[in-house]
Amino acid sequence: MQSDGRLRVIKNQQTKIIPLIHFRGAMAYWGLAGQGSFQTYSWLRARAGRARDYQSVEQFVYSLANDLDRIISGMRTPQGKFFGIGIHLAAYERFDGYWIPELFLISTWTDTLYTAVHNTIHVSRETYHWVGHEDPIPEHRDGAYRLRVHEHLMSGGMLMYNNGDPVMYNTVANSIFGMISAAAHRGILADLSGYRSHCAIARRPIEIVAGVQHDFYRTGTQLVGGRLHDLAVTANADYYSTSGDV
Repeated sequence: MQSDGRLRVIKNQQTKIIPLIHFRGAMAYWGLAGQGSFQTYSWLRARAGRARDYQSVEQFVYSLANDLDRIISGMRTPQGKFFGIGIHLAAYERFDGYWIPELFLISTWTDTLYTAVHNTIHVSRETYHWVGHEDPIPEHRDGAYRLRVHEHLMSGGMLMYNNGDPVMYNTVANSIFGMISAAAHRGILADLSGYRSHCAIARRPIEIVAGVQHDFYRTGTQLVGGRLHDLAVTANADYYSTSGDV
């Protein structure tokens, strides 16, 4: 944050991915990278190192959210506004003998255009939101909802989340998945079950969005860019990254 209140990009090359090995997952953040002595990446790394102190990933998430809320509640921009920060935390949870992935959203943002923020941290579970087309509610932690997510994945379904600029991302990601479907229909689709393919599925839409914004956006308005990072995590806690984030 500069003295005139404008945000300055200072960490567009550093990774924003923090492995969360104890819960077979990882965290990634966007928005506030630091203010004063507080640095988001370092703080999240320290929290990940204490993951074994928690009995469940949900307990870890709410503890992190409450502590982060206390920290940023004392921060303001020169205009007196709260800072915008978001964290995606993905991990596996055990239900009925299955390791089932979950994505937690921890955020102050009120919208996906990142134009306004809440004055407190909000937490939600996001996987059943995608599968059941319902707004997230705390009850989505219950076994019936978690098993619906598992069934969706076992039937060949995917879970797709907006990244960076939702309108741009969805346009590109849907086009790529359409191309993948066309390749499958033609009988020429490769095996996509490996780590490298999963990283490519996550990375390729971001590469295209960043390139389009770089080429066609006005200077200073690009939301997606910098060095790209990826990470794949299996239910067996195997980690793979083409960008060195393990």
